[in-house]
Formats: sequence, C-alpha cells, structure tokens
Amino acid sequence: MFPQLGRALTLAFRRATSVLDSFSRNLILGNRAAASVIAATHLDGRRVARSTHGVLLPTRVTLTAAEAVAWRREGVRYAERSLELAAPVLGGGVSKFQAQSYARTVLTQSIWNGQDVEALRIAETTEAIWKEWVRAFSREEHRDHHDDLIGRVIPTNELFVLPGGPNAGASVFGPRDWNGVSDAGEWIECGHALRFSREARVRNAA
Repeated sequence: MFPQLGRALTLAFRRATSVLDSFSRNLILGNRAAASVIAATHLDGRRVARSTHGVLLPTRVTLTAAEAVAWRREGVRYAERSLELAAPVLGGGVSKFQAQSYARTVLTQSIWNGQDVEALRIAETTEAIWKEWVRAFSREEHRDHHDDLIGRVIPTNELFVLPGGPNAGASVFGPRDWNGVSDAGEWIECGHALRFSREARVRNAA
C-alpha cells in the first residue's frame, strides 16, 4: 500500500466531484469552463504527486514560477485532448446520469494523469532506478491480475507484464499505461500506482 498517496488522492477526488453537476453540463457543451476544470484537476494531481512522491524521493515541494507556468500549459493541453475525446461520446445525446458518470471519469483520470506524470518526473529528477507496483487505496472491486503485481519491483526502464485479464501478456510501464494497453476497461477505476525508489525494496526483477 501507499497510504499517503491514497489519502491525498481521496481528497483530490472529493474536490473534483464537488463541481460535478456544473462540470457535466459544460462538458457536454465542450466549452472553456469545462476545459478550465479539467486543467485544474490535472494540476491538483501533480500537487498530489509532489506532496507524496516528493517526500519519499526528497525534492522541492514548492513550485518555481517557471514550473507553475509549465504545469498550467500541460494541464491545458491535457484538457484539450479530453474535450476532443468527450465530444463523440456525449454529442449524440445522453442522460443526466450518463453525463455525470462520464464527467466523473474524466475528472478522476485527469487527476491520475497529473499524478502519474509528476511522479515519473520526480523519479527521473532524483535518479530513482526502481519502480514498485503498489495499491494506492482499497476498492470494493478488484482486478485480480492487477493485484497479482502488487509488490513487484523492477528497474524503472523495464515493463511489467499483465499476468491475466483481457489483455494478459501485454507489457506496460505501469498502471494507466494507455500506450501499452488502450483498453479503457483495463484502467478505469484502477486504484494502483507506481512507487519509485533509488534502491530495490525486493529484488524480484526477474
């Protein structure tokens, strides 16, 4: 488990869902207000990583002005891509429940993406050469083949192999590796993450 990350993510998810009603309406419209919320949640995800991974791998927790500008720009780009993906899904007319369900997924994935991006950046900056597949927080429903990877430690530049599920045998960098596996069913609501370190806690890279 990575409880510090789990607690920080839980708070970030709560902040995001507090604006769910208005966000879902704006997401259907694909307007600037929706983009702003997505960009903000992406930024929140990066703050989560900085406050958790940045403690395990000591780095500056506060942002420089240049970093803040770069984070905002990357958040805007992520928001633009999210709106492009949402348009064909929501454009044909959906119920309020469907719109809110999709909107919740957009926000949680935005937070996760920000977290994943910043965690990797911290690992690269601090020269962490090992990564461990961990559970960030518990869920009622589990993907057993994801749980089978918990505690697996491999070099950062190597790939995990999914041991089961619909994409068994696929090689992925870590949870939510959309390039390795583009199947949304593999990653949506996934509660796992990577924990990076300079030394392997368990040498099971083979």
